[in-house]
Amino acid sequence: KECVPESEMKDHVAYLASSEAYIEHDAFTIFDKLMEHMDKWFLRHNDSQGNLENSSPIVRASKRLQDVLLKKEDPILHAFLTDMRIEPQIYALRWIRLLFGREFHLDDVLIIWDAIFAYSDDLKLMEHICLAMLLYLRDQLLEMDNSGCLRRLLNYPPVEDVTIFITSALNLIDPNLASTKKKESCEKG
Repeated sequence: KECVPESEMKDHVAYLASSEAYIEHDAFTIFDKLMEHMDKWFLRHNDSQGNLENSSPIVRASKRLQDVLLKKEDPILHAFLTDMRIEPQIYALRWIRLLFGREFHLDDVLIIWDAIFAYSDDLKLMEHICLAMLLYLRDQLLEMDNSGCLRRLLNYPPVEDVTIFITSALNLIDPNLASTKKKESCEKG
């Protein structure tokens, strides 16, 4: 808004889009758009005996995090968590459903959300942020027993700068992308 000439303020999109008169409408529109991609993580899928299926989207996303992404990136940590019988949905369900809202302070969550939504509509960056969070705790987890691992994963430790997870996630998706972004920001600064 600061860059808008005073003569254009009244009709500029930055002012029209942030009007207090439409805050409820705007909030609902954003929520509705978000739920187009997230609703599957809140649905419950039962098999014929009423048991929660492994085919539930949230369970599949959790298992993909630990059994595909983590296994590829850090087979030692993956094997350790598997040996400790740490089921990924125990920690990842909350991380994914709440988009890290319980793991970090609100200001940090907003930074993470900005990155997730700016990256793509499909929330792909989110699963890699989860992976980056696991890798960040690697050394601590490898020193713990089952209950220690669960406590650490369910009570994520404070982090000084959450952008390390965003940078790490981008690097995990495409190592060239992260280095290009870093190079561009260095050239600007």
